[in-house]
Amino acid sequence: MGNDRLHATVKVAIVKPLGMTWDEAGKLLRGLQFVAHRIINRALLRMLAEDAGHREGAAKRLPLGKLRTLSYQAVNDAVEVEHDDKDAIASAVKLGMAGAAMEEYKRWRETEWKGERRFPLADGRAPIYVTSSGDTWGVARVDGSYVLSVKLTPGRTSKTRFVLGPDGGGAHAHMRRLVGGADVKLGDVKIVRDKRRKRWLACMSYSWPRPDRIDGLHVVALHRGVRSFLTAACTDGYAQELASGGDVLAIKAQMRARKRSLRKHVRECGSGARGHGRARQLATYQALENREARWVRTKCQQVAAAAVKFAKRRGASAILIEDYGTTGGDSDEHIDRLVRQWPFYQLKSAIEWACARAGIEAREVPASYISQRCPACGSVDAGQVSGEKFTCLQCTYRRGVDHTAALNMLSAGGFDDAVQATLRRGKDVVAALKAARKETQIAGAPAGPECEGSCTAEKAGPARNGARGAKSAKKSRKSIAVSASRAAAGGPRRPSRQHCRGNRSQSRGQCAGTT
Repeated sequence: MGNDRLHATVKVAIVKPLGMTWDEAGKLLRGLQFVAHRIINRALLRMLAEDAGHREGAAKRLPLGKLRTLSYQAVNDAVEVEHDDKDAIASAVKLGMAGAAMEEYKRWRETEWKGERRFPLADGRAPIYVTSSGDTWGVARVDGSYVLSVKLTPGRTSKTRFVLGPDGGGAHAHMRRLVGGADVKLGDVKIVRDKRRKRWLACMSYSWPRPDRIDGLHVVALHRGVRSFLTAACTDGYAQELASGGDVLAIKAQMRARKRSLRKHVRECGSGARGHGRARQLATYQALENREARWVRTKCQQVAAAAVKFAKRRGASAILIEDYGTTGGDSDEHIDRLVRQWPFYQLKSAIEWACARAGIEAREVPASYISQRCPACGSVDAGQVSGEKFTCLQCTYRRGVDHTAALNMLSAGGFDDAVQATLRRGKDVVAALKAARKETQIAGAPAGPECEGSCTAEKAGPARNGARGAKSAKKSRKSIAVSASRAAAGGPRRPSRQHCRGNRSQSRGQCAGTT
């Protein structure tokens, strides 16, 4: 299918069969799974032999079309060997096995020259593949439950029905789309056995049309950084840190410490921990890796959803993502280690998927010097970055590194005018704050000599009165900031009531010390 459709796969537990007992359904499923790996392996070895023989004679590999035909023929011959009848298994299941063998062999052939991957051979846990050719499977809503009808046995009308139990809001959303979607196209389905939980699972793939693009007035830049997991900046001047990423590094450090402890225990084991015993011993280590991978994947999906919500809230029609590429051999070892720890590519994939579902365009911009370039004057210097702060050595620009990188991404994406307008508004606000502070200091001067002592005590409040004075000073600064923001917006200013503890009518031109 083309790029105009979105593809997804949902994994749902099989609760119970319909029209048969669990003993009958288990016998059918186990029988198909028992021979599935042997049939797939026969097809793989057949394709390998034919491809190798063809290369010896013609010095070229077999085309993919001939390999696909050869795979189905090998599956038919293997079914006849296993069951003494090539029609003992439904054609949809045979097509699924042939397709699985073809995909595995194609992936191996593409990377064969590297020598990094062994030849793929299926084991006894191979799933039961069912292709989507014709009316081979479907999902319906029956008496409030989701029912999967799949053709596992030969015959035109024979279908096995299972009640599905989706777990979680995401699985229910997928099931509702499968049942009620008019433009949904079904893909393949796999039935696998979960040995740890002792249950059967149905993995169903499908596609639906891509939603229309959102017409917005703004663009959002998302910066994936090391100091902050994700920072967003919009062309309307609004910026926000969407995720700090401290929990990601904490989970990774925790898992790394636990895996390091497990490796120490593995070294202490004797020579008896080999073969299946060693696999069982490393099961806990593998479980920790899987747990970390699941947590990181969920975190990336949550952050991507937050980014799309932010873009919708700001009225954006596109999202800019920086293109990091790969780290070279001359890069800093510390940076390389951080890049390996942070799931940059996984977060990028999650953002692109969330944008595709929401109808928002995702673009890539170059990431060269985005954290070292000043968005105001354009000067590039590594010395301008100090920790989490960016201070330009040529002009007065000073902000956070991640916010600066997001602004540079907007400039690289062709929105430099919006960035300069944002910086000008920031300068106007700062100037208004300074002017309001100066006016407040002038207006708050004592009216007579009798008031000098109390006003001096109030000015020295933070130093003499401790926490109480600091709180009062913080309150005063907040009042000044509110007045300045109102003045910058053109609205009425709030009257100042500062600098004298006993003065509660200073805004009317009076002083409590002189009455």
